[in-house]
Amino acid sequence: MTNATKTLAALFVVLLVVAGFMKFSQSSSSSRALLSNVITIDTAKVNKVVIHTPTSKAMKLTKKGGRWSVQQGNGESYPADGNTVEDVINSLNGVKPQSIVTHNPRQFTRYAVDSTGTKVDFDNGNTKLASIYLGRFQMQNQRSAGTYVRPASQNTVYMINGFLTHSFDRHLDEWRQKQVWQYPRSKITQVDMIYPADSSYTFVKGSDSQHWLYGTDTLKPGIVDGMLDHIAQLKVDSFDYNKKSSDLTHPLYSIRLHLKDGQTREIHLTPGVKDNENDFLVTATNYPYVGKVRKSLYLDEVLKPLNVLKMKPKKKKKK
Repeated sequence: MTNATKTLAALFVVLLVVAGFMKFSQSSSSSRALLSNVITIDTAKVNKVVIHTPTSKAMKLTKKGGRWSVQQGNGESYPADGNTVEDVINSLNGVKPQSIVTHNPRQFTRYAVDSTGTKVDFDNGNTKLASIYLGRFQMQNQRSAGTYVRPASQNTVYMINGFLTHSFDRHLDEWRQKQVWQYPRSKITQVDMIYPADSSYTFVKGSDSQHWLYGTDTLKPGIVDGMLDHIAQLKVDSFDYNKKSSDLTHPLYSIRLHLKDGQTREIHLTPGVKDNENDFLVTATNYPYVGKVRKSLYLDEVLKPLNVLKMKPKKKKKK
């Protein structure tokens, strides 16, 4: 073997070693990146979340005194569903990437991880805790999909499991608290069903606290309990932002709950029109908003005629 051949052979071995080291180094670096969290948030410190989207005004979620509120742009602030807010924050905290997609800023728009996507800021007052861009999703196979994400402080775009962008990019209604009130059945002593014409009726809790009565007639417990599931745990589906409670002075139906402590609570149902024709507009005692519930559901499960509630007398056996 000539000296030249030996030199070439040695150089080849060195190149193989260098290539192997580089591959191992890149693999090790990639593994470390994939083993780390995309973003880590101290959820105990988060008291403000601001969601920026390219198509709508920023959504601001603020926690004060242990309660969350939501405001879009400079609009009115509303009570938010705290469980929804906390769940969404926790869904992002500690998310692990499936893969690194790119480090190239020129590719950010392609994956919607810049101003073309959704940016979420997590703050503690005026202190920024973390920020992340949530981009478009990509179907991975027939059963799963992933979302492109990028921490705002990095140029690295990751692929993670799930439709994460949709968890944050929600309509205002989806953040708002929809529960109007919650009363256990044990606290309700009487219910007045106020209907049009002369079809109204009242039922009361029996002395045994187990049955509901109309006069001396015992009512079907299953049907009454189904009605109470909706009116004692009153919850709306969405809201009407164009109406005020004072606008709805002639409800078609009203329901009055009498409580053990002597207080009463009323629900008023007004048929919606045009875009709301499939809904009842809901106003209620001490409730400052106009909610909406499905008309078909309330007609089927709540606004029962009296004859449906009455127990049928048992037939006497023939001798």
